[in-house]
Formats: sequence, structure tokens, C-alpha cells
Amino acid sequence: MQLRPGRQQPEPSLRVYMFSFGATWGPVPWAMPSEIFPSSLRAKGVALSTCSNWLNNFIIGLVTPPLVQNTGYGAYTFFAVFCGLAFVFTFFLVPETMGKSLEEMDAVFGDVSSEAEEARKVRIEQNIIAEQRSGAVKA
Repeated sequence: MQLRPGRQQPEPSLRVYMFSFGATWGPVPWAMPSEIFPSSLRAKGVALSTCSNWLNNFIIGLVTPPLVQNTGYGAYTFFAVFCGLAFVFTFFLVPETMGKSLEEMDAVFGDVSSEAEEARKVRIEQNIIAEQRSGAVKA
């Protein structure tokens, strides 16, 4: 069987896409939410991210076959453009999380809940110390 020129291209291109996606973007919805959400919202944030990931995968699974059937190689171009846009978005707008503590990530996103929690702990400790001192004086 003789293939027409260009017919061999989709399968290797698809393999390259699958391997590169699996090594780069694929794990992001699973790993990054646990690094960026504050402790009080982490479980809900990870759950929402996972739900969004599966829902978007389902939608792509539904629309890709008709897209390929109706546009041919245009489907690959469509997804390549969105991968490029995702790269630009990530490069300029998504902060680096490697090596940063959760408190530092709170500061990156402007969340002050950890500062408020720390201030609350200091007040409690001061109250306990004050009670111990006043109790020691009475005794």
C-alpha cells in the first residue's frame, strides 16, 4: 500500500504531542494547586482543579473526532496554537513555585490569611503567658 505524501505525519506528530504533554502540562492540574492554595482552601482548590481537568479532558475527547474529520490537519494547528498561547501565558503570568514555602506563596498571591493566623497565635500565647503570671502572683 502506497501512502500519499503527508499521510505519515499525523501519527509521529501525535506521539510527540502526547509525550511532551505528559512530561510538561499533564501533571500541572495535579501538582500546582497543592502549592498555590492556602492551607484553609487547599482541599477545595485541588478538588476543583481535578474536576476541571477531567471535565476539560472529556470535552476535548468529545470535540476532537469531529474536529479532525471536518478540518483535517486544522485540528492539529488549532491545538498547537493553544499550546503556544498557554506557553506565553505561563511564561509571563504564572509565578514560579519551586523552592518556595507555602507562606511565601501566600505572599506571591497577596493572601494575608497566614499572617492573620500567625497574629492570632501570638495573641493566644501572650494571653496564656499573662494568665500564668497573674496566676503565679495570686498563688
